[in-house]
Amino acid sequence: MLERGILEKVAENKTEFKEKLNDNEIVSEWFLVELVAELKRNGMELTENKLYGYIKLPGLGGEYEPENFELTDIEVHFELSGQIHKEIKDLPDGTNVKIVTE
Repeated sequence: MLERGILEKVAENKTEFKEKLNDNEIVSEWFLVELVAELKRNGMELTENKLYGYIKLPGLGGEYEPENFELTDIEVHFELSGQIHKEIKDLPDGTNVKIVTE
């Protein structure tokens, strides 16, 4: 099931943004601090050119849960997720999507 992302302005300027980075609650929410800590506790340590990649993209129903992440090559992640988002961007909310890999 397709779910839309939401774009939300978080600050009016760089100064306001930097000020918000002093708020631990905001930082925890924006940067998913607890999730990253859990991934690290589970042995997922970042190395060069790797990131925490989604197994199932949130836009396709993936959850922000440790089980939905794997260490992924950064270039592969952005290439594939970019292609998928380009293909689904105009679909109505609730559209069923089937991803075929070759």
